[in-house]
Amino acid sequence: MKELIDLRALNSIATLIAVMVMSCGETPVPPPELSTCGDAWKVAFTVPDELVPRQVVWSDGRVYYSALSVPPLGSGIIPADSAIRSLPAEGGSAVTLVHDWATSLWIEPDRILYAKGQELFSAPRAGGDPSRLAGKVRTTEVGPPLSLQQTVDGTALYYDELAERAREPATLWRSDFGSTASQMLAQLTFPGNVGVGHLIPWDDDILAVGIGGAALLVAKVGGAPRPVGADLGVFVAAGDGAMLWSESSGLNGDKRTFTMRRSGRDGGDARLFWRDKPATLEPTFATYGAGGQWLIAAYERFADGADHVAVWHLDDAGNKRIACDPSPWRPSTGHPTQLIVAPDGFYVVLGDNPVGSFSWSLVRIPR
Repeated sequence: MKELIDLRALNSIATLIAVMVMSCGETPVPPPELSTCGDAWKVAFTVPDELVPRQVVWSDGRVYYSALSVPPLGSGIIPADSAIRSLPAEGGSAVTLVHDWATSLWIEPDRILYAKGQELFSAPRAGGDPSRLAGKVRTTEVGPPLSLQQTVDGTALYYDELAERAREPATLWRSDFGSTASQMLAQLTFPGNVGVGHLIPWDDDILAVGIGGAALLVAKVGGAPRPVGADLGVFVAAGDGAMLWSESSGLNGDKRTFTMRRSGRDGGDARLFWRDKPATLEPTFATYGAGGQWLIAAYERFADGADHVAVWHLDDAGNKRIACDPSPWRPSTGHPTQLIVAPDGFYVVLGDNPVGSFSWSLVRIPR
């Protein structure tokens, strides 16, 4: 798979290649035929009239998610029928477990943990009434939560908090399990003062990723944020002590190319990743699975002249496109929002774009 090349050694190679291209011309690689995707792309189920969940969790053959029906336009009110539900991963009837909504969700052997903004709750995995576990008390159900991203590490809840004034940076907070108190860890200042897109536990740190792809490391005990990979492009994923990055170059359309790099846990020791990746393939996000495997979702141009959602599997045995959506991708037809690595296969969560009818689907790709 991912042959790693010292980036410093690439400088002279890149110069040589540039000279060769200018003198000899560049032969474009033809896009793949759609038939090379096979028939692995199987929609397990579609949920109509619901917003795509912020998070879908697979566990023991079932998927768990926070169901949010579409609220009245501009109301800022969480619909009363919102709930945490579960159904078989291959499709079937959904079961309501908790009559509540969640911005983040975790499934443990005997309980469900879920965050509502700055609060963390626990409920029996089989369903039942929730109890408060950590975080600040939310005083109103009207309007959006003041926290959009949360994570847990087994002992504490970590969450972002939006600034009261627009264009001011968000802050990162910690609340230990069993506590009603919260400690501010750091101010999260990203280029353009964008919001927080992800929070990821990372050893003794929290990895905070801005919506634009910039990343910061903040110690779990607090302290000044440390920028990570500032010159590596857009953050894609983290796992196995490494981070993946994507950087684009060239014009939009067929001339735009994307390069992926893999760095160490602190953004250092950056190497070229996935050397034989199709140049115009645009990675959107990835997830890491046990045993050195990466699952990458991307937009890929095929011989029919259209972009399709494709899923690639990378490990030490090699790189392989394992599935793609046979339907051409368009902004109005939905987009991938999450990848799941499970023992029985790989899953893609697809959500409709707001300009279309609201629904979401789960695609299963067999191993």
